Amino acid sequence: MSDDLAALTATPPRSLFVYYRVPLANQAAARQAINVIQQRLHEEHPGLTTRLMQRADTPEGSPEATWMEVYEHPDGVSAACEARLRDLADALPHGLIGARHVETFCPMAGRS
Repeated sequence: MSDDLAALTATPPRSLFVYYRVPLANQAAARQAINVIQQRLHEEHPGLTTRLMQRADTPEGSPEATWMEVYEHPDGVSAACEARLRDLADALPHGLIGARHVETFCPMAGRS
């Protein structure tokens, strides 16, 4: 395969963005649970970087907050890592957090 064809057919590195809502009463337990998940993934997938973020514009007095987990790896997040994340998240206690929404992004081709 030529280098040009390989470049066109190569899968770009993927990053995962997972967002969901967390009731205020569950935030301490949810943070601890997500920290455990991210630590396990760090151990099982060397080079993985993770972040836990919260929405910056949550209205005051809101009963819940929106959180986002970010997963990145220099070679892209593997399907095995994504499956393991899903398994670990599925084991969270029911009602601890809201429904998880997973988005996958990759770098744009070319220069800006």
